[in-house]
Formats: sequence, C-alpha cells, structure tokens
Amino acid sequence: MPDFKQTKAQLRQELLKVRRSLESKDIERYSQLMGRHLFSWLDYQQANRVMIYLSTPDEPGTDDMIRHALQHGKTVCVPMMRAEYGLMDSAIIHDLADLQPGRLGIRSPKPERTTILAPAKIDLAIIPGVAFDIAGGRLGMGAGYYDRFLSLAGQAVFLGMAWRFQIKPTLPQDTHDVKMHYLLTEDGILTCRGGKM
Repeated sequence: MPDFKQTKAQLRQELLKVRRSLESKDIERYSQLMGRHLFSWLDYQQANRVMIYLSTPDEPGTDDMIRHALQHGKTVCVPMMRAEYGLMDSAIIHDLADLQPGRLGIRSPKPERTTILAPAKIDLAIIPGVAFDIAGGRLGMGAGYYDRFLSLAGQAVFLGMAWRFQIKPTLPQDTHDVKMHYLLTEDGILTCRGGKM
C-alpha cells in the first residue's frame, strides 16, 4: 500500500509541476477550444442540470462554460466544500457574482445566495483532475471529495476535463475510485472504455 500511495503522490507532483508551468495565453486559447467541443456535444446540449467545477488559474477554465450553461437555461451547480474534510455539496448558482474566495485557493458559492441540489438530480458533472486514463480512471488531489460525492450521483454522465498531457494510458486506482464516462481535452471528447455510450 505505501508503494501505491507513493506512486500516486509522485505522479501528482510531476503533473502539477507541468500544469503550473503553462502560460496564461495557452490556458485561455485551449480553454476556448474545450468550450467549443463541449457546447457542440449532445450530452451537454440535452443536460438540464449541470455541475461544473470552479477552475483554478492553471486548470482548463470553466467560467465561459458556466456562463454558456446559464445563458441556455440550464440549472448550474458548483462544488461547495463542507466544514467536514473530504465532503462537499453541489450548490446552485445564478451568476459568477454568486462566488467568493474559498479554501485551498478555490472559489466557493456564497452560502446566503445558493441552494443545494441533490447529487441524484445532476444530469452531467464536469470534473477536474490531476490526471485521467483512457479507461476513465482519475487521479485527484488526494482528499477524496469527488469520489465521495460522485458515488451519490450514479445517474449522471461524468466528464473529466484536463489538458491532453494529463491523459495517461493507465493510472493506479483504488476500488472506491469513481470512473469517468468521457474525457474532454483541447483535442475533443474521448469515450472511456466501459463508459456510457
């Protein structure tokens, strides 16, 4: 088990170093490409209730995706960490102005301006990761927030979103790790083996 955890930790460290070295102009350009892929995707177009992560500066940007979903009449929710470590909810927002600085450098919904949406009501969840593999495996930051949350959202389509260099042939996985159905990179949308078709 220590070797398994050490492998994940080393891979996480290596990929975060590369991700943090990206130039802002490339992040913006590739994020726009990813948005175009998403907006033309049937699963996104048909989804009424969409959960979208709140991006940090070195991740694929999600603000334009949030704006697009709101403009097209979708119910948009974003992750909101609970006081208990490792647990989060999905909070409905109506505007990016509903956000404030939060823990770990991640924006968070203003509690007084949000309503919690049950995980079981989400149609599509757009999920960040340090790495993904082609079978839908995900390497996160290690706290398990998404694995715990997504285990309650089994009817939703899970779309992992990352830069193409973060997509690996295989990743070390625990039995409780939730798999993605699709992956979105600047190159397009990839169906994961064994995912929903």
